Amino acid sequence: MKKNHPVLKLPNRTPFTDLAKAYPKAFSSGKGLVVRTVPREGTGYELSQDGKKCVIAHNSTSDLFRALGQWLVRGAPEFSEEPRMDFRGLMIDASRNAVMKPEKLREVILRLALFGYNAFCLYTEDTSEVRGHPEIGYLRGRYTQGELRELDRYARKLGIEMFPCIQTLGHLQTILSKQRYANLRDTPSILNLKVDETRPLLEEIIENVTRPYASRKIHLGLDETGGLGLGRAFTPNTPIDPREDYLTHVNWLADLCRKKGLEPMMWGDMLIGASGTEAFADEHARKLPRDMKMVFWDYYKIDHEYYRRTIRQFRQMGFEPLVAPGLWSWGRLWGSQEITDASAHPFMGIAREEGVREALMTMWAEDGCEAPFASSYPALGQFADDCWRSEPVRDDTSIMVEAICGTPFDTYTLPSRLDYYPYREKGGIRFGANLRYPYNTLGKGILWDDPLLGTYSRQYEGILLQGRFEDLARKITGNSRSASPRDAKLLGYAGSLARAIAQKADLHNRARRAYLEGRTGELERISASIPRVIRSVKALMGAHWEIWREERKPFGFEVLQLHYGGQLARLDQMKKRLDDYLTGNALKIDEFDEKTVKIWPEIARAKTRYHQIATSSVYM
Repeated sequence: MKKNHPVLKLPNRTPFTDLAKAYPKAFSSGKGLVVRTVPREGTGYELSQDGKKCVIAHNSTSDLFRALGQWLVRGAPEFSEEPRMDFRGLMIDASRNAVMKPEKLREVILRLALFGYNAFCLYTEDTSEVRGHPEIGYLRGRYTQGELRELDRYARKLGIEMFPCIQTLGHLQTILSKQRYANLRDTPSILNLKVDETRPLLEEIIENVTRPYASRKIHLGLDETGGLGLGRAFTPNTPIDPREDYLTHVNWLADLCRKKGLEPMMWGDMLIGASGTEAFADEHARKLPRDMKMVFWDYYKIDHEYYRRTIRQFRQMGFEPLVAPGLWSWGRLWGSQEITDASAHPFMGIAREEGVREALMTMWAEDGCEAPFASSYPALGQFADDCWRSEPVRDDTSIMVEAICGTPFDTYTLPSRLDYYPYREKGGIRFGANLRYPYNTLGKGILWDDPLLGTYSRQYEGILLQGRFEDLARKITGNSRSASPRDAKLLGYAGSLARAIAQKADLHNRARRAYLEGRTGELERISASIPRVIRSVKALMGAHWEIWREERKPFGFEVLQLHYGGQLARLDQMKKRLDDYLTGNALKIDEFDEKTVKIWPEIARAKTRYHQIATSSVYM
């Protein structure tokens, strides 16, 4: 926060007491500049102070907390804002391995309120309690209805509306894998709409997941249902129309929601043909319920005008879309600000130009939810400013993130360079974030690569990377000195990650080259170094657990621990194979004799128009 800011005296009640405890230099429950709140017509807020009192005119509780968040940032005695988005939400995936602790979510919700969010949902395919169905969420860390009820009450005090976000057709593989529900399968992940028991189960799920919340909103999912009707629901020699089945189901859900007084929304990808199917023709679109909110999600496009065309496509079908960009924290070991900037930021810019008033940032967790939640605070701040400002300024967002979270923006984002790809350019090898293939991350590829087979490492053979990762490890450690003490475990994990990747980066390629060239002395040195690599991977596993248990329930970490255990076993096997060869117990190393096949040609390729969106220094 700015120096010489007067302390604001807030009411002595939750959540203001939490605010005073988290930011004692800015807020107090006992002394300071008395805050007076007054109603304001229209959205947004106006803040003014004259040395004796601080007056905040605001339209909603969310606007009030955005004003308090900006108080942490600004030095001016008067300022005001009007949001560009009326609905400013965040969705956190709680179904792909990680379920955040309720106590950690209280901290997150407080920060979201200061950023200016007013909506929040947890994506729970099977991780929300459904009474009478103990198999749903079993050993998965599911939220109890009591936990969700308390979170909902807390969020409402901060001006944030919580609501359930579930699935009611596809993406239900975890539930359908249980024997009790096996007869409800169409495909392994899609419900069978031809089975009588399907609808009663969905009614029970909807009744249970809505019970903890005051909000009447509900997100029903319904995305990526390709294959509907083609599994167990398929009857040979019988005509089928999966699109009509889909429409019948959506209308049944809409009718159920009307009876329960719910306001439903759904992912709109099937409507526009964004999930491998054709877009709905007018005759089909007309059959969709008009009171179903359509959510336009997309996380990938490099053609930014696509967003404009698709917003207009929804409108032509009769729906005002809620836009949903993606915060790139999934499929990687650290959140990527660069890829989020390249996709979500322009998506939001087009949405503002088109007059869209509702936006939901999606924070998915595919591939085990490896990335710590806190690695994405810069992107959460960026999205908030994208919702509030006509022309967001990165420097302003950076100041806000540091003021609210306590750690500099660049300290949070530096570890994402572990995933920068090498590409050849005149003068040497440069590195940049990979937008064209965002799922293929360099650091993760190295960490989980089999060290003996080198399936991934061989794709960049001839490029030495250990020095680059050691340099990043030093910079991460140096930057951590300016971080908030609350982020000590987070940055401890980032440093351990960089060091473990550095130890593994060249291991396979160096060993294989030494073997093929008959340099037994080098092979002996590499074998002797493997115990050090094992220690670095063990240290990383420990650091990963520390940040995991700080943020999340313990369930799910076993999946990552199996990955780590596999690495430790294979490193041990690699040393045995090298030693057997060096002592004459093996005449060759078959794994090294296999000729390399470039199965991922984008690695170390020439620079292309879309391939890199950021670069760092040259490495020869």
